[in-house]
Amino acid sequence: MSPEHPISAQPSSEPTPSIEGTPPAETTAGQASSIENQAAISPDSEQFPLPDVVSSPAQPEPLEAGAAPQLSQPAELVYPAPLTEGTPIVQQPAPASEAPTAAPEEVAPAVAPTAIADEVIAVVEPVPPVAPQAVAALIEPALPIAPAVAPVVEASNGVFVSGKAIVLPNGKVGESYSFKFTPDVVDLGSCLNIRVLGPEGLGLTFDQATQALAGMPSLAGQHELRLSYQPATAKAGDPAHIRALQWYVNPDPRSLWTEHEPAADLLARKDHVAHQIVAEGPKTIVAASRRGRSHAKDAKFREDDFRCYFQTESKSYVLAVADGAGSATMSREGSRLACETATDHVLSALSGETSAKLRQLTDAYDAAEGSPESRKALQDELYKLLGNAALLAARQITQTAEAAGHVARDYATTLLLALCHPTANGWLVGAFWIGDGGLGLYRRQEGIRLLGEPDGGEYSGQTRFLTMKETFEASSLYGRVRFELVPDFDALVLMSDGITDALFQTDSNLAKSEKWGELLDGINSAAPLQRDNQELGAQLSEWLNFWVKGEYDDRTIAILF
Repeated sequence: MSPEHPISAQPSSEPTPSIEGTPPAETTAGQASSIENQAAISPDSEQFPLPDVVSSPAQPEPLEAGAAPQLSQPAELVYPAPLTEGTPIVQQPAPASEAPTAAPEEVAPAVAPTAIADEVIAVVEPVPPVAPQAVAALIEPALPIAPAVAPVVEASNGVFVSGKAIVLPNGKVGESYSFKFTPDVVDLGSCLNIRVLGPEGLGLTFDQATQALAGMPSLAGQHELRLSYQPATAKAGDPAHIRALQWYVNPDPRSLWTEHEPAADLLARKDHVAHQIVAEGPKTIVAASRRGRSHAKDAKFREDDFRCYFQTESKSYVLAVADGAGSATMSREGSRLACETATDHVLSALSGETSAKLRQLTDAYDAAEGSPESRKALQDELYKLLGNAALLAARQITQTAEAAGHVARDYATTLLLALCHPTANGWLVGAFWIGDGGLGLYRRQEGIRLLGEPDGGEYSGQTRFLTMKETFEASSLYGRVRFELVPDFDALVLMSDGITDALFQTDSNLAKSEKWGELLDGINSAAPLQRDNQELGAQLSEWLNFWVKGEYDDRTIAILF
């Protein structure tokens, strides 16, 4: 996550609560009401003591410190080779804007370039002057720019230096370029033997028919070219006229980003790229995470993390994505602890009575046709399950920070946690969301259903974190748990803000179904979401390297499809 300004919370003197078995009395469809009869957490210091977990009879005991849950063996993480260290490209003599210079509409060459003769761009071999009415007969196809002839000198050596240098519009490496010599620049309408001379490898051609330079610039920097021509009145042996052309090509901004390895003595090391596939049960999970360009440039680790599982006993899927705060020194470890602790608790609870209780409550919900009472009972059970998972994750982070001599905010992280549990008529999808990023259930016909809301602030980069004191205020925590009951779905997606900021830009766009359709279509074109796609994990990791100007944060995504 890029450096941010966390939203501050006003401290309170109320006692520390726990997640009880009886949350608020009322909820409405799709939204949770505030919790009653529970005090707000507001500790006296940054090292806040997190509340104890209180389990109802139907709720299995939370994990003891060091206890390992009974889990099905998850698919093994696959890590590609680390990114290599690059070298900066500094070719421009003066600072150039990263923003690409708008280029005129591309003009394609009249025909494919042909061979070069005599180290110049020669539309034809030198010919004696002819009458203006014969000029049209001399026009030939466009030819590539060739090496310049000897430096331009005075007329005694066969050329005239004519007029001021023409400054061509800037180009950009890898972007289509076109410039036409119009009469207001230089009038070539009645001229003969028109040629453009310049260095090799520029990626341009000159089309005499349109009097245009066009192509794909391939070499950044300042370039000197020559426009050579003869007036229609020239006689045999008359020298050519020369106009100097000055052309600057901006580099591709992607080539300017360097990659550096973090210091060898740093703890909590993490691979720069990771991906995972879980191909068990009726659906498939694919997840991938990539270090952002800004962290690669600054020799930092990837601060995002994820965990994905399929549990055989309950036939459920559990997914988590976390984004460590860019301003927190140990956030990469905070995101790991959040994902690991939260998913461990959910899997452990599902191995006990929770799975059966969820089936009972979803059956009752269907029988009651989604009555407010049946909805609240199901919401309450998910509140205990997912709320306790988040609470235990925050506690684990706090304990780890204290043991290492840090404060909890040094491990600040967001957390997106999702459960997909089978029902008699389809799927129960529950979620907990703290921070930015996005968590949505997508059905192509019905559109997107967000399972929470992104936490934003007055300024860009502001958000809330799992380690903040106000996260576990009862009213706030209950509202962070959402669920949907659906017969089926196309994709359940969890993603960090490195993706949502780049591809959605605004919170309002995050709620638009067409934007989610574009996201999944784009992923499918680069990494087909098919269970038998053996390269899916690597392809999704590569897709995360997409380019959007100004968006260089870590990127992580987990998709259940």
